[in-house]
Amino acid sequence: MLDQALQKEPFNFPLVDRKIYSLILKDKTEEALQFTNEKLHSFPWKVYLYEVAISLNTDLGHKARESKNTQKQDEYWNQAFELYNQFEARKKELALLPKEQGQGQAFDETGKMGLALGQIQFIHGKYDAAEAMFRIGIGGPLENQTTKQNIRWYLASLQKQGKSDQALFDKLVAQDPNERQEIQNLVNAKF
Repeated sequence: MLDQALQKEPFNFPLVDRKIYSLILKDKTEEALQFTNEKLHSFPWKVYLYEVAISLNTDLGHKARESKNTQKQDEYWNQAFELYNQFEARKKELALLPKEQGQGQAFDETGKMGLALGQIQFIHGKYDAAEAMFRIGIGGPLENQTTKQNIRWYLASLQKQGKSDQALFDKLVAQDPNERQEIQNLVNAKF
């Protein structure tokens, strides 16, 4: 029924969103990624689609890594960064608009993008690049799981570089004392 509705209304974004969500719930990650990539052509200014496509590529790359398929892992993770580069190019296009012409909806990186791309960089041992990506998502409330994960990975990437952010560490651990061990687990992880 959803597919029929989309055939009649291919530019109805709530239907697009519902289909992506449905595919992810059914664990059809590949199909969700393919559909999301197709819809990026119809909705090139929807931040959400970039966020989902980057996250799905990252997740599929993790699955490939776990099954020791380095070629597929690299393919997915490279695609995640290609999408991010497309996103950044679009953002630069918006910056060139005349002041008189507003850009409309916000078009900024999200914490989920930063988390996904930062994890890839961290696993590759590029801790400075990972730090920059995680920094995108550390400003939100600690009750937000994406913010909390970004902070955890951010602090681990800092430790890997011999740096720290004691104030942020203290804030996170005060909210959840288990985070001290979670951060240490990331620092000690072998990827």
